[in-house]
Amino acid sequence: LQGQLEHRDSLGHGEILRPGEMQWMSAGTGIRHSEFNPSKTEPTHLYQIWLFPRERGLAPAYAQLAFPEADRRDRFQVVAAGDGRDGVLPIRQDAVVSVADLTPGTTLEEPLDSTRRTWLQVLR
Repeated sequence: LQGQLEHRDSLGHGEILRPGEMQWMSAGTGIRHSEFNPSKTEPTHLYQIWLFPRERGLAPAYAQLAFPEADRRDRFQVVAAGDGRDGVLPIRQDAVVSVADLTPGTTLEEPLDSTRRTWLQVLR
């Protein structure tokens, strides 16, 4: 949400995550990683969620993508999905993760599927 987060792992990835970027990592059969604020002066504010994979013993994996802010302004933007639809992060679970940035006073509605569970997290 703010600042930067540096990621390093035993798969050889070394990336800096910035606002508007999403990162997915699946530890699978084993991975070592570290994440830290690379700045000595700028604070980092992030949101991290953990989802259990649909099956055990998968190979470790990592991906990071940037998502344009305009695509989530006053609407939901899918950033991760179990089926990897439309080039989003391909999480290993029957789940969909969406984000939205609302301008003050904006109302956003999304129809919910009564056969699924839904979690809404307000970040700011």
